Amino acid sequence: PDPDRYPEQWIEALVAQGRHLSEPAVLFPCNDQTLSLVSRYRDRLEPYFHKRIPSDEVITSLLNKSETYQKAEALGLAVPRHLFLKNEADLEKVEQTIGFPCALKPVHSHLWKRYFPSVKLVVVRSKEELLKQFSNLRGHDLDFLATELIPGEDTQLYGLYTYLNKEGNPLFVYTKRKLRQ
Repeated sequence: PDPDRYPEQWIEALVAQGRHLSEPAVLFPCNDQTLSLVSRYRDRLEPYFHKRIPSDEVITSLLNKSETYQKAEALGLAVPRHLFLKNEADLEKVEQTIGFPCALKPVHSHLWKRYFPSVKLVVVRSKEELLKQFSNLRGHDLDFLATELIPGEDTQLYGLYTYLNKEGNPLFVYTKRKLRQ
C-alpha cells in the first residue's frame, strides 16, 4: 500500500511480511514519510525488524525544516535566510528579510507531497505573487516558510551522507554531486 495514502495498511503489510521471516530483517526508511511512520509505529515493528533510527524527538525535529534551521543556526552553521509564515502579517517581512525572488517551501515535505507530489518548492518573484501563492497554499492547511534562493546551476548541488554508530562516530561518509535537479 502507498504509505502516504494508507499509512496503517502500509504498517500492517510490513508486520505481515515480518511474521514470515525466520529472523528480524533490517528496515531502512528511505524518505520522510516512511521514516515518520517507522518512528511512530516502532513498537509494532520491533519484533520483526532491526531499525537504526534516532528517537522520536530527533526525527520530529529533522522532519521539520523550521526546527532544523533553528538547530543549525544554534550550532553556528550557515543556513539560507528564511521566515516561517504563520499569517498574512508575516508576508510583509519577506520583502525586507529575504527579498525577491524567494521560494516557498514546506515545513514538512512529506505532508506537502500529498498535495504537490512533483513540486518541491514554489518560486515567487514579487509581493503580488507571494500573496497569491500564500493564499493558495494556506488552503491546504500546510505550514511553510519563505527562504532565499541560493544562486547557482543544478550542477552545484552537493550532499553529504553518513551513518553513525551508537557512540556517534561515522561508520562511513560520502558526498554526492547532482548533475541535474
